[in-house]
Amino acid sequence: MRMHWIVIAVTCLALTSLASADFTAYNDFVTDYTTAANVTQWGYSASGPQALKDQATGATVTPTMTMTYYHMSNNTTGPAGEIAAGTDAATIFGGLVSTKNKVDAYNSGYIGDWYATLGFKDLNPAKTYNLAAVIDRGKVDYANNRWTLISVEDADGSTYASSSGAYQVSPTAVSIDSYNTVNGYVAMWTGIQSGADGAFTLRFAPAIDAELPEEYRATNQDGRGYAPAGIMLQEVPEPASMALLAMGGLALLRRRKK
Repeated sequence: MRMHWIVIAVTCLALTSLASADFTAYNDFVTDYTTAANVTQWGYSASGPQALKDQATGATVTPTMTMTYYHMSNNTTGPAGEIAAGTDAATIFGGLVSTKNKVDAYNSGYIGDWYATLGFKDLNPAKTYNLAAVIDRGKVDYANNRWTLISVEDADGSTYASSSGAYQVSPTAVSIDSYNTVNGYVAMWTGIQSGADGAFTLRFAPAIDAELPEEYRATNQDGRGYAPAGIMLQEVPEPASMALLAMGGLALLRRRKK
């Protein structure tokens, strides 16, 4: 049976309300269906550091995002709808980032030899950051056989907070199945500390068998995978232990099989 619960972040019982994030920024990597205001639409063809916006105000924020990818193809098409309502992805990204129809994918000539990275720079070392990402190939034929490893790199610290149905590889890495339309799992970390250099990286790469649930290792199409449909970056006021506050105090719906 399934157990459902809601995790709400508070710093202590004495608080009467959740503090607001300093900013919450979203980027949609494939823009055909994006209609929300103040959501940037940088794709992997963009060169160099790109500006992000506070979705609530439209103000440009200080941190930037640089996208790089290697041996990937742009805009793979497929029969896809939006991720199912009530999932983690819908809760965080619904109405702001579209997962419909197109996604950046591995290049079939370089199966297993590809990656995509998001480099976040000019972060405030005195603040912490929450980061969520969603992928979805949207084709049921690929269910449970094309897994992407998503990892946080070069951060001084972070707290793993990905969807409980996703496969945790380590405190800084998670594997998610490319057919994510029904599950709507997200890769997420809270309390990310950039360190003195004000930078960290989110990396997408093919998941190897040891990074998958055991029941899918024999049938996985090794080396295939996908870049994100969208990301959310949130700057959080101290204390650093404060968890996800997207859209001014978001309660994240979690799922777990029992």
